[in-house]
Amino acid sequence: MGSSVRPHFEIMSRGSYILLLILAAEIPVMMLVAIWLCPMLTLMLMTQFDSSGPSRVQLFFFFWPQYVFPLGMTFLESGDRVGFAVDLTLWLAVIVAYSMLCYRLRFSLQICAALVTIVGITGLKHLAICLYGWEFYLDGPQR
Repeated sequence: MGSSVRPHFEIMSRGSYILLLILAAEIPVMMLVAIWLCPMLTLMLMTQFDSSGPSRVQLFFFFWPQYVFPLGMTFLESGDRVGFAVDLTLWLAVIVAYSMLCYRLRFSLQICAALVTIVGITGLKHLAICLYGWEFYLDGPQR
């Protein structure tokens, strides 16, 4: 007569499962928000502390968000913008999929998985922009 031990996923209630999904989704959301705020913080630091021009680190933090969220600055062959709504919808789908796949990982592994996911999805979006023949423009400080 063996004991009937149920697997972990059967013991977990629906409420705790949803809570774990939400907690897992917070990691990429916070990383994407931090990426979105980078240009503003970089410009503040450039104007406060550095008058000789932007360094490579400052340029990275200024342009990286435009690479992560490229569809607002991407134009179709007809000249119309693809738009930020498409970008936002794609990132929301990625966050939902990420949280469903990674909620059982340790916190440190979730952070690594979120970084890999953000870089991978960004690369795939730029590959798709090239394959569709769309034009992507960077918006930056003028000299």
